[in-house]
Amino acid sequence: MTAQWFLRDGTVFNPDEKMGEALTLSRFLSSPRQVNSTTAEVTMATLCSRCAGQGGSNCWSHTGWECFKCRGKQTGPAKKVKLYTKEKLVKLDATKALRDAKREAKNAEKAQAEAAIRRQEIEVAKQAMQARYPQAISMLEGYTGDNTFLSDIQSKFNEGKPLTDRMASAIITACERENTKGDWQTYLAAVESGFEEFPTGRTTVRGFIRSYKWKDDRFGGSTLKITLVDERGFVIHTTRPESLSDLLPRREDGTVELDAMLKSWIEFEVTLSHKEGNFGFGTRPKKNVINFIAFTDDNHPFHRT
Repeated sequence: MTAQWFLRDGTVFNPDEKMGEALTLSRFLSSPRQVNSTTAEVTMATLCSRCAGQGGSNCWSHTGWECFKCRGKQTGPAKKVKLYTKEKLVKLDATKALRDAKREAKNAEKAQAEAAIRRQEIEVAKQAMQARYPQAISMLEGYTGDNTFLSDIQSKFNEGKPLTDRMASAIITACERENTKGDWQTYLAAVESGFEEFPTGRTTVRGFIRSYKWKDDRFGGSTLKITLVDERGFVIHTTRPESLSDLLPRREDGTVELDAMLKSWIEFEVTLSHKEGNFGFGTRPKKNVINFIAFTDDNHPFHRT
């Protein structure tokens, strides 16, 4: 009884198997030559590596259609391949599985060792940063909010990436800002809770700049609008006084740092109109600001309270 042979990938050996685009080429060029009771050897044809068994291509029409590597034969160099019995194939697969398991275990052990070394390196780096920037790191580790900048720095710190002096300073500033954010909103809410009456007409307002935005006008330009919470509890949306820009710091390129006006206390004259509740609008603000106190100033009402 003739033994049934299998290729290494488990497919059954078929001496009549064809290959090529038209399936006209014989894959096996010889009959199996038995090496021992479990192994045999056969000569197998291969497709040309340049034309992929087509024999030629229209892409080479300027030199002739025929593939210069196989000369139109469609095949490449023949090679010897082994055939196995079913029992031998099972043993080979078991040996391979054992070998792969050992390799995976070794790789896992190596990965664990590398991870332990990396954790140690990160811990050393974090300790060095804690020693150099104790205040910044303490504030960073204690932060639990959703500020994207601080969350990003936290991730980098936990990965052992170094901090610079500027980053440490920025961490302290951002944490202080985040820590006062909740208190600031509570403070503004308390101010608004004292609302009794909305004044109209020409009025001197005194209060806190809650936000600002640029608004396009009908002449193709844009006007800077601010939202102000007055000490008397009403809120207005108005054009900012023209001289306000002169009171704000400037960047290195000479542009005004508009964010510096946020939370600042300001006093100026404006014409008010009531909309609803404690909200209204301001128009035609007087050019000159009567008084201005930046949020960073210790004399700011928020800090005094």
